[in-house]
Amino acid sequence: MSKVFDQAVCVQQWDYSETSQTCLLFTLEHGLVRALAKGSRRAGAPYSGGLEGLTAGVAGLILKPTTELALLTEWDLREPMGHLRRDLSAHRAGVYVADVARGMTLDHDPHAGMFAAVLRALRDLASPGAAESALGIFQARALWSAGLAPDLERTAGSGAQLPSRGVLLYHPDLGGVIGGERPEAHRGQGWPVRAQTVALAAGLLRRAAQEARAGPPGASAAPIAQVRSALGDRHDQRTWARAARLLAAVIRHVIGRELVTLGLVFPDLVAAGGTRTAPPTGPGRQGPGTGQRRR
Repeated sequence: MSKVFDQAVCVQQWDYSETSQTCLLFTLEHGLVRALAKGSRRAGAPYSGGLEGLTAGVAGLILKPTTELALLTEWDLREPMGHLRRDLSAHRAGVYVADVARGMTLDHDPHAGMFAAVLRALRDLASPGAAESALGIFQARALWSAGLAPDLERTAGSGAQLPSRGVLLYHPDLGGVIGGERPEAHRGQGWPVRAQTVALAAGLLRRAAQEARAGPPGASAAPIAQVRSALGDRHDQRTWARAARLLAAVIRHVIGRELVTLGLVFPDLVAAGGTRTAPPTGPGRQGPGTGQRRR
């Protein structure tokens, strides 16, 4: 069995013995790989910088066709992502990013677009107060690269142009907005959501599509400042937070389960009941007659 070298993000690692570790790597060319790092805890082992979650590097792997557990023989740490260990909110966002990639891809299934989105999101979290923006951008890229992006440009079914103000309804099963200025008239049919929130989420998905068409998969994932500038940077931080929350609810619905880390970054989504169609809540006044907060 020959050794392969691949760019990788260490999603998680566990102590296996006094001298060894196991880990889950998200790699560029081989997707999710579970590996055993023999002797990684010994002095002088070929694992530069140590093996730690939410770090990026180049992995030397021996993939075994007869078992799911590969051998990690080398680890060249390139990006320690120290900011994720200095800032609690950034760390929580980082573990959620890794969990989304883990939940939306399969083992040994290469996904260059998702890999680029994960790496860029972890880097973007170095910017102070960037968690909500970084998560919104990342989730749009993740949904688009997985082929699961909802249509937020026009009303589902009729294709009518969405209003730019007021309260709309996102229908998770239709994968789009069904509109309506009176959400109480459609109780139970969708999630009440502000038009501004939908507009920003649609812009993020549109930007993700543009990046995907710009070159080979994963070739272009612009930094957070560039994305915000491209969108006009006209949305306030609360709208960014609501858009990120909306996309998180969409991801929960399309993968059919609640990620363990969801409550770390969007605790109100977990408080909403954990069902696939439960409307996410967020800052702001309550929608008329709904008893639920609008996104």
